[in-house]
Amino acid sequence: MIELYRTDDAGTHAVDEIDDWVWIKLTSPSLDEIESVASQLQGVDPADIAAANDPEEKSRVEYEEAFSLVLIDIPVDDVRHGVSTYETIPLGILILEHNVITVCAQDTPILSPGRAGSGLELSTRLRRQFLYRILLRSALLYQRDLRCIDRQRREFEEKIKKSTTEADLMSLHEVETTFVYFQTSLRGNGSVLTRLQRSGRLHPG
Repeated sequence: MIELYRTDDAGTHAVDEIDDWVWIKLTSPSLDEIESVASQLQGVDPADIAAANDPEEKSRVEYEEAFSLVLIDIPVDDVRHGVSTYETIPLGILILEHNVITVCAQDTPILSPGRAGSGLELSTRLRRQFLYRILLRSALLYQRDLRCIDRQRREFEEKIKKSTTEADLMSLHEVETTFVYFQTSLRGNGSVLTRLQRSGRLHPG
């Protein structure tokens, strides 16, 4: 799916065409959608966008001639063995001179345009702020989910003290596995933030 947004004095709102200062939000994009977007942007190849949509991609920062690519892991809800749990998936952000592209396999509140004046609105005219607000939103979502995971862990541990069942042990294992995933993802995101801070700029522009 392709969604287009642009920020003006009234806030960030949907638009119909790719133009300067438009945010191109791709959610589980098809190959045709990827090629359509790439054909309208100078210096961006379909493979560049497709790479950001690869579930095996790792968190990193890359500087290309026409854009910067920032890849982070974000948390998403999941259900395993009938228990609400969480996993992480890649989110790609391509920063161009006059546009931003986001690519993610699932819709996420991290990429909600936000309400004007909320302090977390994603402005298409402020690329650095746009990027850092996505990183902040991601951190806040991790924080929320970690509280939920910790509560689940304590509940399962209390149940196991009273009566151990295979289902409870499997659920506890899922929770502990999620902790490991989150720890690895947060470490990778931290490395991305460190590199961005050291570079002191976004490229191009």
